[in-house]
Amino acid sequence: MFDETKKYKETGHFFLRSDSDLETSCNASKSGNGVFIVNQLKHGRIDIVLIGSSGKIQKSGSFRKTDCLFNCIVKDPQFGLSWINRIKKENIDGLDIYWYVTFNQKTRDIPFFIQSLLLQRYFELYGRLPDWNVEF
Repeated sequence: MFDETKKYKETGHFFLRSDSDLETSCNASKSGNGVFIVNQLKHGRIDIVLIGSSGKIQKSGSFRKTDCLFNCIVKDPQFGLSWINRIKKENIDGLDIYWYVTFNQKTRDIPFFIQSLLLQRYFELYGRLPDWNVEF
């Protein structure tokens, strides 16, 4: 859906259901920073429900080691800890989570900037933010 993500070489995705273990299921980078897109599978429909990014770049041009994609998805209470509960509460069949490393030795795109571009594209298409992006 987003042409902006096509240039990233380090990428992947994983599925999450109500009976899944998030930490075991997540195959996101433990060393790279980037963006992730959460697709909801519900009643035969697929909808983007969240566009997020990992970490904030520091003045020095680096990220904290704990700001990697994996930690953001699995350990950030805003996201990881509540996803299984949300799947159950909202009767979601599953989540398909795509991730893209946008910042590493070869690629130097600041994750928050790419998240902003993706949210802008989504907004242009639908006139609103994804359901789980409460504000931006």
